Amino acid sequence: MASAGTQTEKKRRVTLPASTPSDKSKDTKTISQSENNEETKRISGNEFKKKEPTRESPDEPVLRCQFEVFGIVQGVSFRMYTLRRAQKLGVRGWCKNTTDNTVKGEIQAHRHSFESMRLWLKHTGSPTSRIDKCIFSETTEIPEFTFSNFSIVASDEEIETAIDAALEAGYRHIDTAPVYGNEKAIGRVLKRWLDAGKVKREELFIVTKVPPVSNRPHEIEPTIKKSLADLELEYVDLYLVHTPFTININEDGSFKLDKDGLMEVDVTTNHAAIWVEMEALVEKGLAKSIGVSNFSKDQVARLLKNCKIRPANNQIEHHVYLQQRDLVDFCKSENGSARSDGHPGSQGVCAIPKSTNPDRLKQNLDVFDFELTAEEVDKLCSLDQNIRICDFAFFHGVERHPEFTFKNQYTN
Repeated sequence: MASAGTQTEKKRRVTLPASTPSDKSKDTKTISQSENNEETKRISGNEFKKKEPTRESPDEPVLRCQFEVFGIVQGVSFRMYTLRRAQKLGVRGWCKNTTDNTVKGEIQAHRHSFESMRLWLKHTGSPTSRIDKCIFSETTEIPEFTFSNFSIVASDEEIETAIDAALEAGYRHIDTAPVYGNEKAIGRVLKRWLDAGKVKREELFIVTKVPPVSNRPHEIEPTIKKSLADLELEYVDLYLVHTPFTININEDGSFKLDKDGLMEVDVTTNHAAIWVEMEALVEKGLAKSIGVSNFSKDQVARLLKNCKIRPANNQIEHHVYLQQRDLVDFCKSENGSARSDGHPGSQGVCAIPKSTNPDRLKQNLDVFDFELTAEEVDKLCSLDQNIRICDFAFFHGVERHPEFTFKNQYTN
């Protein structure tokens, strides 16, 4: 099978963080404004630390509100501390920097965790940030969570600035996906560069993916056409099946949850049937090459038995603590390539660096003036501990899918 890696060894690569999540929830119940606006009693740091989350029933209503924090000196630090606090409390949602030097976001949680998070936002925050005030929207009650976790997201302006900086630095390989929520912002920058003649289309290598909610044969072509419209391109250079499993969603686009609050999966996922539609994209000129992502050795092997166009690439998590040598060696033996998703690669694996910082973007390119010794390579190889960072635990419930092969706290 043709190797995407051999086509792009000299290409420079970047992947960008997700932009703002869309608000999917429609069915909401407003909580009384007097309850929402009631002044929260200010408590000391020690007292606050004692208010740890209790175990709450999934049958309890989910509360949500949006917030905006003003007077932040260290925005990045504040976002990170907000993420850590939300994770500790089991709060879902998102936060992002704005052009007005504030941080906006949304929180969703059961009552105890919800109130604890509001207290933290109002009175605590990051130890390196000065906060003038935090205002909240009206609190509403929703039937279920519309986010699977809490995340820091980049604004469209941050994404466009980062793409401009990456292209200026010499990157030509851009990795994205619908679930990252940044295809439109990337598309606007690419159009500006292409229209201005600053780069030719054939000089770029653009990768996007089929999201896990669209892993069905009849959804493959409409999904890539939506991505192409957002990217303002006629084709992508590589189109990947993002995950081997499929997740169900509601009509409004929110994740469908079962009575226990777990992700509802589509157990009818058929890789062979999906691949037929992927091959059709190449024939129609919508994708130059096709591949998979997060697939196991057995899953790739099954595709190879019946495909007309062999997978060009398997994008996987790969770093010194998760080297997956058997999978990498198998892909290479089949004349395919493996790409490390978000972490520096080794052993002939294409790496995809991730940053929105212009200086770090340049530093990630400044790696061609040295070579590791055999002893250094051996030391790096000895660090392998089969530690996976992205184990999809944030999709709690997906571990029940027959094509789920990862290990996390929810698997036996």
